[in-house]
Amino acid sequence: MRTINYLSIFLACCFMTLFNAALQAQTPIIDVKRQFTGIHTLEIESAWLEVSYEGVAGQETLEAHAFLKGNFQDVDIVFVEVEGVLKVAYRQKSGRTTVINSRDQGFIRMKGPEKLEMRLTSGSGKVQVSGISGKAFQAEIGSGNFRAEKIHVQTLELVGRSGNLELSDTRGDLSGKVSSGSLRLNRHTGDADLQASSGNLRGTEINGVLELSLSSGSANFSNVDKLQAAKVSSGLMTFSDTGLLPSTTLSSSSGNIRIQTNDDLRAYRYDLKAGSGRIRIGDLYSGSSIRVSPQEEGEAFISATVSSGLIQVVN
Repeated sequence: MRTINYLSIFLACCFMTLFNAALQAQTPIIDVKRQFTGIHTLEIESAWLEVSYEGVAGQETLEAHAFLKGNFQDVDIVFVEVEGVLKVAYRQKSGRTTVINSRDQGFIRMKGPEKLEMRLTSGSGKVQVSGISGKAFQAEIGSGNFRAEKIHVQTLELVGRSGNLELSDTRGDLSGKVSSGSLRLNRHTGDADLQASSGNLRGTEINGVLELSLSSGSANFSNVDKLQAAKVSSGLMTFSDTGLLPSTTLSSSSGNIRIQTNDDLRAYRYDLKAGSGRIRIGDLYSGSSIRVSPQEEGEAFISATVSSGLIQVVN
């Protein structure tokens, strides 16, 4: 009988321990709201947290809500403001590793002025930004999803690893790099220089000059004002309704570049080099082992170089 009582007490203690741990996991350990004025630069390090920022016309106060719920130890979301620069960061004690599960929740949600510079670093969290105008916008995304719209700045810099990046209604000179992730660009005004390794690039309504570099991934663009350069290794690039420049450069190793343009192809000069691959320029030039050079030294020309791949430009 005494053994049974001891066993009952032991099981009850185990149950209470598990219950308290579960209760603690469901209790918010951070739930703070802050307000700041005079902020001209926002820097965010969010790790796995969900992040959102909404720029509001006429609003001068930056409102922030930081929330974290889960079974965590020695973690914090810190706010540091120095002379108009606000830094918001997820911090964890050195040496500890946090395993995130489906019950854990955390976010940094902000609303504030439109005129703002932003620098953002995110790991696996979801990020959404809208309504920003200023000098610069920078974002580095790991495996999370990033979405930005109505970002009107002088320069945009984006770096993505295995995450997905999507931009809509943006303006400014854009530099974007992705590894195995994807980048989608819709309705962009300004020049764009995009690079991908094994990732995917997509875009439509690009009102500016576009440069693309691709390894083994894929790219698909439509309604592009001007294409300055397209370089591919073993990937595939497809363009429709895309304008050319007198100095457009096309280069392919074993990959394919296919361009449909409304330009008059006879209005351009060409420098074409094909090894075992194939080049086609409308009904002007077609074949492999082709070599066409400009007639006059120093004149502008469209350059197309292919090894074993394909470059095709048609109306």
